[in-house]
Amino acid sequence: MSPLAAARIRWVRGGKRWLLSRDFAWLWSGLSVSTFGSYLTSIGLGTLAVLTLHASPLQMGALVALEAAPTLVLGLVAGVWVDRLRRRPLMIAADLARATLLLIVPLGAVLHRLDWGVLVAVAVAVGLLSVIFDLAQGAYLPVLLPDEQLVAANSRLSASRALAEAGGPALAGGMIQVLTPVGAMAGDALSYLVSALCLGRVHHREPPPQASTGTFWRDLRAGWRVLWGDATIRSLTLAAVTRSFSGGAFAALYSLYLLRELRLAPLVLGLCISAGGVGALGGALLAPALARRWSVERLIGGAALVAGGCALLTPLAGGALLLVASQGFGDAAAALYEICGARLVASAVPPATLGRVLGASRLLAQAALPLGAVLAALASVHLGLRLTLGLGSVGLILASLWLFSLPGEPRGTR
Repeated sequence: MSPLAAARIRWVRGGKRWLLSRDFAWLWSGLSVSTFGSYLTSIGLGTLAVLTLHASPLQMGALVALEAAPTLVLGLVAGVWVDRLRRRPLMIAADLARATLLLIVPLGAVLHRLDWGVLVAVAVAVGLLSVIFDLAQGAYLPVLLPDEQLVAANSRLSASRALAEAGGPALAGGMIQVLTPVGAMAGDALSYLVSALCLGRVHHREPPPQASTGTFWRDLRAGWRVLWGDATIRSLTLAAVTRSFSGGAFAALYSLYLLRELRLAPLVLGLCISAGGVGALGGALLAPALARRWSVERLIGGAALVAGGCALLTPLAGGALLLVASQGFGDAAAALYEICGARLVASAVPPATLGRVLGASRLLAQAALPLGAVLAALASVHLGLRLTLGLGSVGLILASLWLFSLPGEPRGTR
C-alpha cells in the first residue's frame, strides 16, 4: 500500500471516530447551525424592538423577562410530553414550527402589520418550542448513541455552543447590519429549516415510547420521584440550583461592574465574553481525554470547584487581564461540568423518564437564577458591586460540595 493510500485510510478512520456515527454527524450538524442561528433571534429581536418599534426601557425589560419565562411555564409539562412521544419527530416539528413563527416577523414588516404585540408573541412562542426541542434533544442523545460515547458526543455539542458564543454575536451583528433586523429573523428561520433537514437524515430507528401507565399528573410525579429518589440526580440538581442562584449575581451585575466600577470600555466587555467562548471550546475538546483519565464523578466536582474559584477572580480584578483569565478558565471548567453532568444524568435515569427529569431539574435551576439576580441587585445597593459579586463567587464554590459526595467509579469504565 502506498503512503498516500495509508494516509487517506487513517484520515477516513479518524474522521469516523470524530463524528462517532453517521446519524450523530447529521444531528450535530443540525444543532450547530441552529445554535448559530439562534443568535440572530436573541440579538435581532432586541435590535428590532429598539430601532424599528422604538421600545421603551420598560418594554425591553418585559421582553427579556418573557424570553426567559417559557422554561418556568413549560419546564415540567414539556418533560411529560417528551417522554410520551418519539423524540426525533418532536424535534423536527419544533424546528419547523420555529421557522414558521420567525417568518411572521418579516412578513408582518412587509405588510406593515408588525407591532409590539406580534414581536412579543413570536418571542414567547419560539421560546416555548425551544424548551420542548432542548428537552427532546437531551433525552434523545442517550437513545442514539451507546453509553461509552456520550461524553464524546456532549463534548462535540458543547464545542459547537462555545464556538457560537465566541463568534455568534459578531456574526449576528454583521448579518443584522447587512440584512436589517427583519432580514436576520428570516436568516434564523432558515437555520431551523436546515436543522430539521439534518434531523430528517438521521436513520436511527428510535424505539417507541414506553406506554403511559397513568394520568398526566401521575407521570409528572413519577419524574419528580426519580429526581429526588436517586442520590446522583439529587446531588446534581442541588448543585445546579446553587450554581444558578449564585450565578444570578453575575447575570445582574457583571456588565455594571466592568463598565461602571472598573470603568472599562464596552470593547473590553465584549472581549471578556468572547474569552469565555474560547475557554468553553477548550474545555469541551479536552473533556473526552480527561474522562478517560479520571472518573466522571470526580471530574464534575473538580470542574465546579475550579469554575467557582475562577469566578472569584472577577471581584478581585483591577483590570482586563484578570477578567479575561476568569472568563476563559472559568468557562472551560463550566463546559467540562456540563458535559460530565449530562453523562451522569443519562447513565442514572431510565430513558422512559429522562424528559421529565431534565424538565424538572432545569425548571428548578431556571427559577433560581432570577431570584439570585434580584437579591444580588438589592444587596449591591448596600454592599457594593464588588462585594456582592464576591458573595456570588463563594456561592459558586460552595455548589461544588454537593458533587463530592457522588459515588466513585473505577477508572477506565467510561
